[in-house]
Amino acid sequence: MIVKMLEKLECGLDYLARFLACISAISAAAITSVICVSVIMRRVANSPLFFAEELVGLLLCVTMMCALPLVTLRNSHIQVTLVVNRLAARGQAIMGALSALVALSFFCWLIWEAVPWMEFAMRLNLKTEATQIPMVPWMMVVPISFSLTALILAVQFLHLLAKSLSKPQLQ
Repeated sequence: MIVKMLEKLECGLDYLARFLACISAISAAAITSVICVSVIMRRVANSPLFFAEELVGLLLCVTMMCALPLVTLRNSHIQVTLVVNRLAARGQAIMGALSALVALSFFCWLIWEAVPWMEFAMRLNLKTEATQIPMVPWMMVVPISFSLTALILAVQFLHLLAKSLSKPQLQ
């Protein structure tokens, strides 16, 4: 019963992660567009877009942060599986649960650090240097992404823990 609940929760998280992945893809396309326009402007008008570097940097952050939850959900990170692949299914589930627990601890710490950082930016109304783009909306992406990733890791941890504690089924 718990496993089925976790699977439904994971399905709901999949929708959120895919939505953020779409934002990531749009940001990547925007990066390409801004760079292309800036290069063309440099060659044609001898005047590149003055805001290109700042905007591309902000969009790159959005691209990476918004892709993170889906990559985590699909377990698509770079992995060293030399030992894990040699374990039985239960051992793999235990190692997966331990891995998710370590990653969850890491993301909780990152959230702990990111929220005050964002609050500081809100309090000072920080803007980029050259173009005065407000930083807060861009900075909000970080704790939102980390929180969704942490929630995904918590669900994966509980799912793997339930799987490793369940009795092996006869085939």
